Amino acid sequence: MPPLAHPAASADPPDRAADGGLDEAIALAAVRVFALDGRPVRLREAFGGRPTVLALVRQFGCLFCHELVAELEARVDAFTAAGAHVVVVGPGTVEQANRFVRGRGLDPRLAVHADPQLEAFRAARLQRSYARTFLDGRAHDAYARARAAGHAIRGAHGDVPQLSGLFVVRPPAEFVFSHRAAFAGDHPDLDQVLAAVRLTRGAR
Repeated sequence: MPPLAHPAASADPPDRAADGGLDEAIALAAVRVFALDGRPVRLREAFGGRPTVLALVRQFGCLFCHELVAELEARVDAFTAAGAHVVVVGPGTVEQANRFVRGRGLDPRLAVHADPQLEAFRAARLQRSYARTFLDGRAHDAYARARAAGHAIRGAHGDVPQLSGLFVVRPPAEFVFSHRAAFAGDHPDLDQVLAAVRLTRGAR
């Protein structure tokens, strides 16, 4: 297994555009991640030719990772009914991903993958920033929100300053919705995500 990568952190504001562009989606779909059994898979294989809610989460020990995955798990019936499935990618190792899944007793309809080299996060142009993880006041507010919901930090199980992102991908590789976190704990409105999923069945 390749070692965990640590690219240079950035304090630049992220791109918050609603549509990342076809070329970017194609590049992201070509990225190699690892399934829970250690097999390397391209994200386009993980998509399986279906509309996909792709969540690139923070490190597996982060309370914001647990919070977002809990929210996705609570909506998985709605996503499934709308014809989509959920793929979760974390910036850690296969061992850390498996520990996360076992610890949560996660619904198997959420397909969790590991990205130890952060290839998907770079392809998606997600920010990696210590300042926006630890110093941003909005992250402090988000921390209070997650703690009030019962989530807690479980440790550093991956790349700590890597921020998250969430995309709705229409096959074979087209963004219908994109959200790039501006700070730790910056999560999208899942009602908007579900609406975007339903759009994947509409006209291009």
